[in-house]
Amino acid sequence: MRDTIATMSSSLPPLASDFDSGLGNLADNVRKRILKQSRIALLVIGFFTLIYVAYQLSELNTEIDQLGPAMQEALAPEISQARLILYLSMGVGLLFIGFAAFVYRYPLFCTLSGLIIYVAALLVNAVIDSSTLYQGIIIRVAIIAVLINGVKTAIVYSKELRKEKAKHDALATAKVVSE
Repeated sequence: MRDTIATMSSSLPPLASDFDSGLGNLADNVRKRILKQSRIALLVIGFFTLIYVAYQLSELNTEIDQLGPAMQEALAPEISQARLILYLSMGVGLLFIGFAAFVYRYPLFCTLSGLIIYVAALLVNAVIDSSTLYQGIIIRVAIIAVLINGVKTAIVYSKELRKEKAKHDALATAKVVSE
């Protein structure tokens, strides 16, 4: 497992249409399909997060505009804190979209990071407001399942690439020795 996590930051080859990992077309097609599902899940999380945060920011601004200047000044620290939280949430949404953009190049890093951040966000929301825990539970479980499947696929893919690289290095060493 430690080796797998260590390869998260390594650059895996891009999954171009002509890329063949040596695992056969069926394995490559299954991997691409699962990573595509993970990409869609990450995009859905990212876009819905951005839409929700934009709505919340709009609501906050509307409420602030309804306050008088004295009340706005008195609540300035709370308003700043609320805006900071919303902007950080917007950054998290953009992060999910970034994970989706790079899931084919760095499948393990993107799927595992996306899964960890998504579950952590769900837990934080549940601690803040426990009523949110069961809202959209079926979709949340489906997204988690897709990301877990993506992580498992990326782990297997990383292991297979290491085996192929070791085999390639051994052949290259044998060729140099025989010359």
